[in-house]
Amino acid sequence: MGATQESNVDEESLVDRDVNITLRNGGTIGPFNATWNYGLREFLEEYEKFLKTGEQKVFRFGLQPDARKPTATLILKFDEVLAISSVTN
Repeated sequence: MGATQESNVDEESLVDRDVNITLRNGGTIGPFNATWNYGLREFLEEYEKFLKTGEQKVFRFGLQPDARKPTATLILKFDEVLAISSVTN
């Protein structure tokens, strides 16, 4: 999983995604719908940077199903995250 793997995929196939986040304490966040071009790409890129460096600079993310729908604001500390799944609807 990661932004680098998906960045080679046609972006049209990444429009509608269900995102689930599993936390280290066993809790989950989601599922919620997000779009690659409206926040999901940046979110996954920041998570991938964290996995590589162990450092997080961005804690607030806006994820949106599309330009016409409301934004879900996610404030998240990545060292509390066990896994992120992003599945096409």
